[in-house]
Amino acid sequence: MCEWNDAIWKYGNLLYSNIIYWYMYDRLADWTKDSDSTFSTSLSTKATQIASSLRSRLWNGEYFADWHDYKRQDYFYPFGNCLAVAWGLTTSEESKSILRKCLDVKINFSLETNTPKYPWWRVDLLQRLVGMSDYQNHGILWWQPVTAYLAALKKVGDTTDAKIISDSLYKKIIHDNLISECYERGGSPVKRPIYTSEHPFAWASGLILWSMTYNSLHAKD
Repeated sequence: MCEWNDAIWKYGNLLYSNIIYWYMYDRLADWTKDSDSTFSTSLSTKATQIASSLRSRLWNGEYFADWHDYKRQDYFYPFGNCLAVAWGLTTSEESKSILRKCLDVKINFSLETNTPKYPWWRVDLLQRLVGMSDYQNHGILWWQPVTAYLAALKKVGDTTDAKIISDSLYKKIIHDNLISECYERGGSPVKRPIYTSEHPFAWASGLILWSMTYNSLHAKD
């Protein structure tokens, strides 16, 4: 369960964790290229190896699968896939394919956390007991997928769709006058008998600022 989607039982090679792992090497290689070119080259080589492993283990011809344990688990996980696009891991064709898939999972102001829905036995027992099986499972909406999606659109130069998404986020924030952790599918912050969405929510706020100010020309600065 060592990733953002931590209410869901997964094991093996997780997309989200490994995208961040690749990005760390990619950034360190760039930051050290002027001070220690030999070290930078070794880091860049490692990043290339990780990217190659990600493709061989998780790419299914349309997008990166959610994870690989005893087999590739072909759930579509927009947050991890869009980070791969925004951070520059993907080729042009891979980026286009992922963004086309994102169109299938847009809902309200965000995107689904995953599709298809995870089976009940993958959902943490506590989440099920308190009536929150949809917390991170094709149900409750989050800022994470849509902010990464916005950055990915900017990365590929799709200014038209990027503006549509940006305007949608602006309207949502202005309407609520508050950034909450997660939302019901109708757009209202989650407020259930045992659980209420945390607010204000710093992580979401930071991601929103990152995506709103994202510049593809300086995406890795």
